[in-house]
Amino acid sequence: PAVFASSCGGGDADALYAFMVPADGQVTVDTTGSFFDTVLSVYEGCGAGAVEVACDDDAVGTTTSEVRFNAVAGRVYLVAVEGFRAATGAFSVTLSQ
Repeated sequence: PAVFASSCGGGDADALYAFMVPADGQVTVDTTGSFFDTVLSVYEGCGAGAVEVACDDDAVGTTTSEVRFNAVAGRVYLVAVEGFRAATGAFSVTLSQ
């Protein structure tokens, strides 16, 4: 199995992005503006020991995805963007805290 296969759909991650937040608090990540049916998941940590902290396929009324979770400053998080049923195409990822 893939290391970053989300629990809510998709397959192998098409793209991975690493980030850390400057302060503890809620983070929102979305794929609004993407041109295919996305699956979005966030993991804490890297590699095989990473733990999924949020996952979404199809935000309300769309085929793009959005997750919200509480992040801790100084921890590494990975955002994985996948295509539902192996869909591919141009995508956008927005992260805000």
